[in-house]
Amino acid sequence: MKAGFKKPTPVQAAAIPLALMGRDIVARARTGSGKTAAYAIPIIQQILHAKDPSTASASTAAAAASTSSSASSSSSAASAPGVRALILVPTAELCRQVKDVFIKLVKYCSSIISVGFLTRDIPADIRRKRLAELPDILVATPNLLLGHLTQKHLRVRESLLSFVMDEADLLISYSCADDLREIAADHLPAKTQAYLMSATLSDQVNQLKQLVLHSPAVLRLREAESKLDNLKQYSITYDRRPLLHDDDMR
Repeated sequence: MKAGFKKPTPVQAAAIPLALMGRDIVARARTGSGKTAAYAIPIIQQILHAKDPSTASASTAAAAASTSSSASSSSSAASAPGVRALILVPTAELCRQVKDVFIKLVKYCSSIISVGFLTRDIPADIRRKRLAELPDILVATPNLLLGHLTQKHLRVRESLLSFVMDEADLLISYSCADDLREIAADHLPAKTQAYLMSATLSDQVNQLKQLVLHSPAVLRLREAESKLDNLKQYSITYDRRPLLHDDDMR
């Protein structure tokens, strides 16, 4: 309740149970639909279970047992210190927004799960220090993350449990596709639970899906217009006449 949740949104209700079963997830849902929490909640549960299997509920444990490949991947990474979840977003502002959601959700287990983020306005030495601390959850833009992986400031192959491409359509429009391909090919483990979240599922987004997702559950969610009340639209009108006249420039 303190995080503002009263009931799950449609994307959360559809994605979270499948994710807790170990399924890869592709979700198409509009901006503001709760996509971040739809992957953040199962990721936090997965990390808690990796660090202490007794924290998993009976239903989650039973679901994990039914997906042996995911369970074996989790168990091998559980003993390795390091980043356990990578969340890639297209912009620094989204990086901070996603980080803030995770911070709220780990409020009562912050001593167990750490959250870090990388943006270019953070000095390079501080970024390297954050990476050296090996946060459990790391939020970054693809290009910035790739630079640190290439320079060996970070290694995730032995520890990673979850990989998220959030706002995938924007990742493409910001020309991140090549960076994502290089990250997937050269730095990720062979098997990790993956999420692709997007407002649209274009052909280019589907190509990203093939990078790391294995037989994902594909969720195409359309909400009624009445559900759009939490989005506000604004318009600004302006006078197209010059703001400065010749007399003002003298």
